[in-house]
Amino acid sequence: MPIPQSVEHSSSDGAFVRDQTVVTQAGAEGPVQGNVTSPQSELRPVSSPAELQPPPTTSDSGAEQESAKPKLPRRELFEGWEKPVAALFLTGQQHGYIEPCGCTGLTNQKGGLMRRQTFLDQLKNDRGWDVVALDVGNQVRRFGRQAEIKFQTTAEGLKKMDYQAISFGPDDLRLSVDEVFAAVASEDPDNIKYISSNASLLGFTPKHRIVEAGGKKIGITGVLGAKEQQRISNAEVEMGDPMQELAASWNALKAEDCDLYVLLAHASLDESREFGKAFPGFQIVVTAGGAGEPTLKPEIIEGSNNQMIQVGTKGMYVGVVGIYDDADNPFRYERVALDARFADSEEMLRVMA
Repeated sequence: MPIPQSVEHSSSDGAFVRDQTVVTQAGAEGPVQGNVTSPQSELRPVSSPAELQPPPTTSDSGAEQESAKPKLPRRELFEGWEKPVAALFLTGQQHGYIEPCGCTGLTNQKGGLMRRQTFLDQLKNDRGWDVVALDVGNQVRRFGRQAEIKFQTTAEGLKKMDYQAISFGPDDLRLSVDEVFAAVASEDPDNIKYISSNASLLGFTPKHRIVEAGGKKIGITGVLGAKEQQRISNAEVEMGDPMQELAASWNALKAEDCDLYVLLAHASLDESREFGKAFPGFQIVVTAGGAGEPTLKPEIIEGSNNQMIQVGTKGMYVGVVGIYDDADNPFRYERVALDARFADSEEMLRVMA
């Protein structure tokens, strides 16, 4: 099933450029050509010692060379997309980076809650899309007071952005139970957004939930992988076997006859694939597995038709899935870097103040 993707690279001015591609197609870039000077053209007799000195250089010669490079045009996001009936906004693995991450200057850094909210607002308000925001967890990376503050700030930010389902990562559950519970308990008791089929906080958090968007009924659950559970030593976190508990949640969701089923898998790539194979009814498997940048396109899990989408690390990317009433091509996907094109959200700045 062809799914549009985007390839990102940098233009000479540091802006990120998107190239659309399709699952069944591959693009190729032309070779870079430059001027070659023949060695013989440099040979000549020296008439005076002054000619042995190197030619003068100007401080802006590098800038001139840089400006001489051809600039690639910036491509629009979601080029060629029609308006979807609904869209999934997929994030995770923030690792405590609530502000943009990178060491090359703010212009080239990616991520941050402020940019994330700006992008989400653009989809909802400017494009008029019905968006369901989901997060696979691990808002922080370490434990201690600083991590607790970042978790609370992130929880407030996700609430402002109206996230519909948030799964737990192992580092979230290594924090003080009081701090995590405070963030969860601030939700409406009948509408708690933090979910996991096999990791419950004091038995208070639900195993799954159902949301509606664009006339679609979407069933969502989360699962914490076996290796991830080994990193948690907290008696107040109730954990169960991933496959067994996921089976129970799947059966409960299936009984609700949803139009779309989404699994938030905080697990390795291999274990996430195993979940997808065991429960092929989850058309979308969002995984916290993988390192660095998420893949440009979803992975079709062998033996099923479900698609596995990586979220990457440090909250630098958002995966957007467009949902369509098209039996042949029900989904379109684009990976979006939260780069400098997205201004800081004033509302999120106040949350982080």
